Amino acid sequence: GPAGGGGGAAGGVAAAAGDTVADAAAAAGPPGPVGEVEGGLQLSECDGTCCRLDVFHDGAFGSICDDSVTQDTAEVACAQLGFATAGASVQVGGSGYGSSGTTPGTGAIWLDELSCAGTEATIFDC
Repeated sequence: GPAGGGGGAAGGVAAAAGDTVADAAAAAGPPGPVGEVEGGLQLSECDGTCCRLDVFHDGAFGSICDDSVTQDTAEVACAQLGFATAGASVQVGGSGYGSSGTTPGTGAIWLDELSCAGTEATIFDC
């Protein structure tokens, strides 16, 4: 569930699907909340195949702490966004991960210690 914006790396989670971001945007609409609605996801700081994943909560976008994030998290996030889950992967970022190339998140850390099994409908169900 939503975190109070506490500890962990102040970074984002990068979700990358086998498709490019442009290909994914042309796909059918997403099944889960996307954009500026409670629990909505957005991709930002995209480089063509990899983006930071941000989540909307309490009226603002924030980041997801990379602690405990796994491949299953990437698959749930991609499915929520309406993207293919085959080829989805996760790349942690944030403070101390400069060599990863991932742009750290900004704002509050809305989710921390996120543990997905891969079967959840949204990342808020993890």
